[in-house]
Amino acid sequence: MPLVKCPDCFKRVSSRAPQCPFCGCPAEFFEPLDNIETENDSLREMSIKNTSTEEPNNDIISQVSESPHVEQNIFVPSSEPAKTLSVDTNIKTQVSTEIMFGFPDEQYPNPDKYSFIVIQDPDRESDHHSTGKTHVAFKLAENKYVKVAKADLFYSPILADIQDVLGDNAVEFSLYLTKEAVSLNDITDGADRFAARKIGEYCTYLVNKLVSFKIYGYDFDNFARECGSGIILHNQDAYKRIMQQIGRVDDYADQLSYQRNVERASRSSWEGGGFGLPGAIKGAITASALNAATNAWRSVGDSITDSGDQNDIKSKYSEIVNNDNKADLIMAFYTCLSIAKYTFIDILGKKTGWNTAGVLGEHDRESNAKLKNLEYINDIKEKEKILLEILSDSPLNADVIKYALQNYELYDINFEDLIHFVRRVNQSALNIWLNESLSNSLEAIENKFFQSGADRINEIVDYGTALELINDDYSLSDARYGQEVIFSLIRAEMENYGFSVNNPDLIKMPLDQVERYVSNLFDICGKYRVLEVSANTTQIIFTEIYYSNEKFAAFQKIINKELDQICTVRNYRCKSISEAKVLSEEWQTFDSIYVEYNSYADYFSTEMERVISELEKCSFTSTHLKDLIYGNGGLVERKNRLKERESSEDFKRAKIIIQKMAKSSSSCLYIWGSNNFLSKAKDIRQLDLIRKTEVDPYPLVIYDVSEGKGFKGYIVTDNYFYNFNSMLGIGFGDKAIPLKDVTEITAVGKSWWFKQLTGKTDKIKILGMDAEIIETLTEAYNWIDSSAKKPSTTSIPQLPVNDYTSQSNTTNQVMYCNQCGAKIAADSVFCNQCGATISNSIPVSEEHVSSTIDATPIFKDESSPVSINGHRSSTLDVENKIYCNQCGAEIRRDLPYCNQCGAANSSKLIIR
Repeated sequence: MPLVKCPDCFKRVSSRAPQCPFCGCPAEFFEPLDNIETENDSLREMSIKNTSTEEPNNDIISQVSESPHVEQNIFVPSSEPAKTLSVDTNIKTQVSTEIMFGFPDEQYPNPDKYSFIVIQDPDRESDHHSTGKTHVAFKLAENKYVKVAKADLFYSPILADIQDVLGDNAVEFSLYLTKEAVSLNDITDGADRFAARKIGEYCTYLVNKLVSFKIYGYDFDNFARECGSGIILHNQDAYKRIMQQIGRVDDYADQLSYQRNVERASRSSWEGGGFGLPGAIKGAITASALNAATNAWRSVGDSITDSGDQNDIKSKYSEIVNNDNKADLIMAFYTCLSIAKYTFIDILGKKTGWNTAGVLGEHDRESNAKLKNLEYINDIKEKEKILLEILSDSPLNADVIKYALQNYELYDINFEDLIHFVRRVNQSALNIWLNESLSNSLEAIENKFFQSGADRINEIVDYGTALELINDDYSLSDARYGQEVIFSLIRAEMENYGFSVNNPDLIKMPLDQVERYVSNLFDICGKYRVLEVSANTTQIIFTEIYYSNEKFAAFQKIINKELDQICTVRNYRCKSISEAKVLSEEWQTFDSIYVEYNSYADYFSTEMERVISELEKCSFTSTHLKDLIYGNGGLVERKNRLKERESSEDFKRAKIIIQKMAKSSSSCLYIWGSNNFLSKAKDIRQLDLIRKTEVDPYPLVIYDVSEGKGFKGYIVTDNYFYNFNSMLGIGFGDKAIPLKDVTEITAVGKSWWFKQLTGKTDKIKILGMDAEIIETLTEAYNWIDSSAKKPSTTSIPQLPVNDYTSQSNTTNQVMYCNQCGAKIAADSVFCNQCGATISNSIPVSEEHVSSTIDATPIFKDESSPVSINGHRSSTLDVENKIYCNQCGAEIRRDLPYCNQCGAANSSKLIIR
């Protein structure tokens, strides 16, 4: 077995070794022993020639030499000429492509692997890192360097790629379990099949990744075999625990079934018996019938029991489908993918020779322990030394990177240099930190520089550019996290104007202040190019990329909602805040002259004309206010309608009603022109019955006995009589009677009947002052009052005999009942013989009746005149007259029914 020499540590190793066992140098760099010295001499001569034209950077070399870690022989650059090491072309191309590191003329110093010479990085303006044979040194601050194994740099971008794909697959599996898996089969067989498919896709991706490194010895089957059974979900402990839970429920179900069978098998049954053969036959038949009946009842009970058992078992199975088991399955799936990931890394390390110690986390346990112990160390220099050691040993450890990013100020580390180092070494850890801590870090900067607006904005910009999230022109380098920086800048700039972005509360601001807020917001958003439209609208619309951000989307929703409320003045949506401002100010002036239904301008044309004249003097600029005066349905149009009304018959009747009711007095009565009428008239416009019946009612009389609890009473307008006497205040029983359609009214007991042209009859009960309003409406509309009693009768009338006789002598007409044919007085409402309601009967004189109809007279004394109560009076009648206890009408003792209300004649009739 021939020996070769390692160019890094100069030790002899086997030519078959994949890498140097002492320093980890890949086998591709091994050199034959017999050529080492000659080649070194020639390379040294070439290096001397190179250094004669370009001096090494002695300033940076001296800085590294002065580092407190010099005595550990870690960061000591060498000024000796460097040699150019020949590198396999394929490997060098892979390094340049995969880790985005490695330069066309990369220099390797000699001979100490821990000595470095600083080289120029074309991606950066200053020399902030150096490279050696097996390690690369990164500068984090003055005299603060970390060394990173080239193997870690090789694996870093590869690890970031495969970790991203792993994370995507884990998210898909998590979504399946949380959104789709609802049954027991979904989290067992369904989850296993879903996991197998996603793991297969991931393994295929890793195999293709190996091929990209010219490793062709693995197909899917070979790779899966290399991974072992650990990549199968049902081999994971979490899956096995779920199956054990299912097994326990299965056992419970079997035991329950066995128990039920034993119980049913041990049941007793009826047996036959009797004396002799006939008795035995009869007993058997009886027993059979009883057993049949018993079994029927038992089967009903058994079915109920079985149903309960099945529900119990089903419930126990469904309990297995819980969030804890789903979370365990997600972790198990992640483990399967991780096994495939580390198998890939192991194969890649063996085939390429790159050391896998760092990427497999062999130093992580020790590094994590050191990280925890930093809090117990008080000497800052000692803490710096340990942190640099941790970063050097475990740069791929996400916890180490997160700690450095969170505490860089404590260790006086240059943030820009730290980000450059992290992006080169562990982009995945940086993404994790950005996701968890970026918002808090930005808020910490805002709070730190709260008193100095310009410094705060500059600090946020520097922070965002250092993280490579935004560019100098505020465009996004990182679409996801750059938006957080832009939002922080907008928030800081708005706070410089004294406004808040998190809780704007625009609706609490004066309109002048709102206008300034929106103007400044548009200017700032325009500066950072996040708006989709100009400031000519009252809506904030962010571009699609910013709207997808949670903070921008929430801010847009809140702002637009509040702006919509601000630009809406009394249900009128203005086109701009300026228009809303003008409208709001001019509307106050408008209100000082006219408010709808607050004056008699809405009821009288002369008053409306005066109002219009006053408003015209204000010279309003608002289009909406001009429409209120001159537009469709405006004040001018209303004035014209009032003039038309004042020349109509309705207005004449209205004057009669108002003049007549004005003679009445009650605290519940409100008449047009009286005190408090306007406020009451405005209130009644909101009543549902009125709103449904009339578009623009003209109230004349309002009678309200509700005492502020709803409305109870009546309302008279130009066209309707509204009666409100509903039960429980739900509107049932409230009536709107068209006044012009009423032809006849009748009082029946305590109710009033309104007969209309259509033949419809409405029955209502008026709560008070019914006599006055009925009399007024009857006069105004020429209704026929068929009532035999005066309205609101609370006592039996005491008529003198002389008055009674004189009244009875004035009537000499009779009618005939259309139900029984009996002769009755012309003013009868009900037949006093059969109690039927009188309708469509025509009064005729007795002389005409006697000549046309041979009717049998009802009264014995035919010579007596017909009284107003439907009978002929006599001295006996007057002395023995009685009154109906229902309606108080005067009737004869021998008549079976009252001719006014139809009540039966009884012994309770009052005798006078």
